[in-house]
Amino acid sequence: MKPKRTLKLAKFPKSETDYVWVSPGTELAETDEYLPGTGVYVKGKKIYAKSFGFVNVDKKKVIRVVPLAGG
Repeated sequence: MKPKRTLKLAKFPKSETDYVWVSPGTELAETDEYLPGTGVYVKGKKIYAKSFGFVNVDKKKVIRVVPLAGG
């Protein structure tokens, strides 16, 4: 059985107004450097996206995923 492949964030947001598209399970950062916010989960020392959406980092180094809303 092949191990599950983890997606990694290809481009990191450069500012509070920069948003990067992610899918569920994408590895976003490590808890040593960033704090988990809404729309993410922590496993070990890694922070992952919970859903499809846009990842954003604020000035306090809180990383969050803003989920896409269906209509």
